[in-house]
Amino acid sequence: MSGRLPETDDVLREVQERFEAARDFEAQWRKHALEDLRFFHADAYNHDQWDSAVYQARSGTFGGSPRPCLTINKTQQHVFQIENDARQSQMGMKVNATGFGSNEKAADVIEGIIRHIEYQSNAQQNAYNCAIQGQVRQGMGWVHVVTDYVRGQDSFDQDFFIKSVPDPRSVYSDPNTQEPDHSDMQWAMIVEEMPRAEFERLYPGHEDVKGAPLSIAAEGDERTDISERDTVRVFRYYRRNEDKDTLLIFTEN
Repeated sequence: MSGRLPETDDVLREVQERFEAARDFEAQWRKHALEDLRFFHADAYNHDQWDSAVYQARSGTFGGSPRPCLTINKTQQHVFQIENDARQSQMGMKVNATGFGSNEKAADVIEGIIRHIEYQSNAQQNAYNCAIQGQVRQGMGWVHVVTDYVRGQDSFDQDFFIKSVPDPRSVYSDPNTQEPDHSDMQWAMIVEEMPRAEFERLYPGHEDVKGAPLSIAAEGDERTDISERDTVRVFRYYRRNEDKDTLLIFTEN
């Protein structure tokens, strides 16, 4: 688009480079996650627990008499048991006072604020449960924190909300993390695909944006024709900013 600031072009270039790096690094996992999800939802109609070549051979596609191809999904009951056990415990954030002049009273106040954010976001039923489903069914679950205008008020006041990520494969994160909890992650992005009409409704004034220029289809993904559809891809990009600073210390003689 015309009229972009130079730093805007730098950010867009950074997003594209990091997106492609995460897409290539996680391509195998995304393929397996999709296969796991199909296996979980398999039934007698889609036959997703059967290898396609074996199913075609047994169904008589290549000639010969067709043989039964039964699907008895025993995976779902175990997945539901794990998810239900996780829902039994009250999920939430705990704030502890640990050094640097902190105290228990201040920690309780901060924890109360977080509880309020969880309550107004309905995080227990939406974000946390959705993350558990992603963990159990595909191996990864996410939530993210956003700001939005206070509901039911005509004002410029904003508040925090904890939102769910329905599809964990829509998140692309820093592939160079080393810590098991990804606490050293430098960036992440949530990729959402939407019809052009919906995009123009949500983001008026950007009608000149082209279709999806970046392919997110991994090997074996059926969404390889995304560039041929009238679809716009929206990136919600998070990154850490590093500012150089100088710390001075003075000693008295």
